[in-house]
Amino acid sequence: MPKETPMAPRDKTEIKQTILYYPTISVPSGRWLRQAVLYWDEIGSIVPQRYDRTALIPYTPDVQYLKAEGEFRPFRTDLIYQRQWKLVQDFENELREIVRSSEFQAKLAGRSKKTLTARVHQDKVSHEVFDFLESSHLAKRQAGNQNWYFFELSTALLYMSLLAKYLANADETASTVAGTNLPFYQRLNFGAESISTALPSLNVRFFNILPVPRQNNSLADIITFKRKRQDQLKFFRNVVGDTQLALAKCKSNSQVNQTLADFDATLKKGLTDLEAVLKDSKISTVAGSLEALVKVSYPGWLATGAVASGRIKHIADLPLKWTLGGTLVAGAIGVGRYLIDKRNERRATHRNSAFSCLHAAKRESVL
Repeated sequence: MPKETPMAPRDKTEIKQTILYYPTISVPSGRWLRQAVLYWDEIGSIVPQRYDRTALIPYTPDVQYLKAEGEFRPFRTDLIYQRQWKLVQDFENELREIVRSSEFQAKLAGRSKKTLTARVHQDKVSHEVFDFLESSHLAKRQAGNQNWYFFELSTALLYMSLLAKYLANADETASTVAGTNLPFYQRLNFGAESISTALPSLNVRFFNILPVPRQNNSLADIITFKRKRQDQLKFFRNVVGDTQLALAKCKSNSQVNQTLADFDATLKKGLTDLEAVLKDSKISTVAGSLEALVKVSYPGWLATGAVASGRIKHIADLPLKWTLGGTLVAGAIGVGRYLIDKRNERRATHRNSAFSCLHAAKRESVL
């Protein structure tokens, strides 16, 4: 168990930046967790709870520690069903549509046998959803387990992915974005099934740019660093966020290139400063990557390119790439067209943040 770290006071005027992990309840340990701890104020995951708010599934030791330090927040699975009826209807309709989609059906067809072993607490699933999944042979009851439904694994992960998206959008206590390390479930969650239901957006990819603590760094050391060096960390995090927002306001490929050029020096400075204080604090790192789906202000210029129907949920043509050199962890920024389902745009019109984040540490690069 990591050693204890004294809590540092937070600026109460600032809105927390929270990443809500999906599609599993258990947050992955290792580099994903260390990257999330360093770059977000708070990590969340969906945790089924009893009525007394006791977790039905035990926390891992890492999450127990993060929760005690105020770095982790459980999201209750039943909060969606406590909201207005329209939100519940949207959630359940989207689940049905994705289950029937060609991409999800292809996923199911790729399995030689459907095994219904993934547990989902029955209090967190409406009777209508269960009846639909049961009739589709994707969920069942099991004698002797009155409190649990048993889902087909991909179906359970899809259900939790959608739940995370709706919970992130409904969160009123923080600026919350749904985050994952599994591209398939991000595509199911946000991609459009057809061009007629698509809204052009950007996929902004920071390749091997973010220094991520290696696994041999304790969570306590990372939290200590984050609280001690919050100015440098906040500066770099803001530059990454400002780059995304500036790209979202572009109206052409040439403006994308100009925006990347404008941010080049600032990104290099922020990255160089962050690398220096990480090294000074004896935090060894690997190069991490971040992808964000970003709503654009002027979607017309992205709608003109032809997109093959078979690639509707994947990064399409654009792709522009800006190399960021001159730092210990040299990388690049890639910008591509991405077609998200219009329902996501309607729910997130008030946001200036990304719809979803996908990130992972890639290559070794010790400071």
